[in-house]
Amino acid sequence: MATQDIKDELRIDLMRLEYEWRRQAELCYKWGQLEADAEREVDSLKNRLEVCQANLDLDIRRDPVKFNLTSKVTETLIANRVTTDEIVIGLQEELVEAKHTLNSISATLKAIEHKAKALDNAVRLYLSGYWSSRPDIEDDKNEAVRRAKDDAIREQLKEDRKRRSE
Repeated sequence: MATQDIKDELRIDLMRLEYEWRRQAELCYKWGQLEADAEREVDSLKNRLEVCQANLDLDIRRDPVKFNLTSKVTETLIANRVTTDEIVIGLQEELVEAKHTLNSISATLKAIEHKAKALDNAVRLYLSGYWSSRPDIEDDKNEAVRRAKDDAIREQLKEDRKRRSE
């Protein structure tokens, strides 16, 4: 999922708190399922990697010449050959990507849990009348109206003086 889409899901519309609360449960479920799927993918890749490494280890022990190992075959030599195998490296890279995806989904799920706390606080603010009448906002509005009226009167006076002087 794109970063912007995730940000949109985390954003709170303060004018639609009821909708946000209904959507919260759906988001938790959706991202919880995504996290479970990502964990399953990580576990599956770990298993595939272990099986691949074990099979390769057995194959090397059975026929070292097939793997260009002509000298004495030691545990270290086998381990190094297994580690440098292209298939093993590919599976390890897939595992790293799967873990990154899991971590990203887990971080999003945690952010959604924080969103629930923020929604709770927004509802408390709403119930306490935070947005209905804030004196500082009312004072700012009144001051802006007063200035606008004063400016309009000044402009009118300038125009009247200008007309009289003509």
